[in-house]
Amino acid sequence: MFGSYQAAGSLFPEVTWLQQQLEEMFQPAGVSGIRSLARGAFPAINVGTTADYVRFCSMLAGGGTLDGRRVLSRKTLELMTVNHLPGDGDMSDFALPMGYGEVGFAGNGFGLTVAVSKGPQASGTVGSAGAFMWGGAASTTFWVDPTEDLAVVFMTQLMPSGTFNFGGQLRPLVYAALL
Repeated sequence: MFGSYQAAGSLFPEVTWLQQQLEEMFQPAGVSGIRSLARGAFPAINVGTTADYVRFCSMLAGGGTLDGRRVLSRKTLELMTVNHLPGDGDMSDFALPMGYGEVGFAGNGFGLTVAVSKGPQASGTVGSAGAFMWGGAASTTFWVDPTEDLAVVFMTQLMPSGTFNFGGQLRPLVYAALL
């Protein structure tokens, strides 16, 4: 199901173990066709369907469960979604100028693989403190807002990322539609 990790697996047996765990977790949950393309010894790009990505984000929004089955532990999700930057810093304190910008830097901390919002006053964008998000190279983005029980996946193919401010238009529309 997942892409080949032979190069990494021979150097790091835990990568092969992780691949097996992911296959066992997601195949029964109906996630199909995910592939990881390796660059060097580490997986760099995940390729899958939009439906798979929506299910993944639904699992995150569901507190780590999908279709009644636990995929991530509560503690893992908690560690993913808390700011780990020194002094509760913003990503803007650490980002390089003109760096990757699909997710705004100001008012966002960084957890384990995701940006974590400090709230609308800090970030200058609509949403809830504790919402977490990330984007991709082709201007794709997702965010999960546990306060609003909301998961959003936006797929596009516009490179380089950040060429157009999709998030600045999409977020207000989504939050304005909440009842």
